[in-house]
Amino acid sequence: MKKILSCLSCMLLLFSILTACSSDVETRELVWNENGYESLLQAEEFEKIQKLSGSILSETRTIIRSSNLDITVEKENIHFKLAYKSYMVNPLKLEDLEQELPRAEYAWNIPVLTDNGHFIVSCRLNRKLNTNSKGLLTDSSLRIIANQEVRWQTSLSYYYPNASKLPTEILDDALINTNFDQRVHKIFFGDCNKMRGLYSLVLQDKKPVYMVPIKDFSVSGIEKISGDMKSAGDFIDGQRYTYKDFAERINRVKEHKHVFPYGGEPGLITNPTRPKFLEGIKPEGIVLLVIIAAFVLTTGGLLIYQKVKDRVR
Repeated sequence: MKKILSCLSCMLLLFSILTACSSDVETRELVWNENGYESLLQAEEFEKIQKLSGSILSETRTIIRSSNLDITVEKENIHFKLAYKSYMVNPLKLEDLEQELPRAEYAWNIPVLTDNGHFIVSCRLNRKLNTNSKGLLTDSSLRIIANQEVRWQTSLSYYYPNASKLPTEILDDALINTNFDQRVHKIFFGDCNKMRGLYSLVLQDKKPVYMVPIKDFSVSGIEKISGDMKSAGDFIDGQRYTYKDFAERINRVKEHKHVFPYGGEPGLITNPTRPKFLEGIKPEGIVLLVIIAAFVLTTGGLLIYQKVKDRVR
């Protein structure tokens, strides 16, 4: 009986820890600046990313050398205030964007501005392990990786020689002559299973109203659309579309099964692949079901063991 009570205590403790973790993710709020964008300067990771200035310059100088550019960059060319966040997730799969986005993987894109164009350096958390790697590692290797510190690091860098405007400026230009009665939020998204390039959604009162392609936006799987439907691939960068039109056209496209679902590597925590009978259940609900199942199986096993042991006596 003592073993059973001890098991029960452990399960309750585990449940309280997991509940606290899930509630912390749920209540974490996105911080917006006066222009409707998420603010790096007010984000909790700002100090850590600011310390990457040397790495940001190194990434930029690597492009300069490899492209034989006559450009010099220093710390003053880095503009953290103009940084924009991009999520690696299909927004059409999120029921509540602002509630679920805190669980999605993202990058902070840092502009490095010069007189001869601008550079964008992306900073992401160094996810040491993704779901596709687990089956290739031993238990001891998994433990080592799990104990490694997760840090921010530079991941990708781009050079736009003739670009005079940043993505935020392109989006703001597309929203000219729109009359919003309430404050709006502007969110950028990167590659996901149906869409490529950089694009944005504009939310009013937490509801998406516009979509604006920003850079190299394209739709994968266009050939799957039947001929009598309007092509989903004729979106033009820098133009404004209603969210309804955008969603209807993208939803006609069949997902590719042979590529990773979210831009090259699993990035979304909010909507992992799950059995159909679990659809509609929130992640914390699934955690609770797993805990209950584990508790029932463990307790049942101990009771059976105790009964067998008593009979042997």
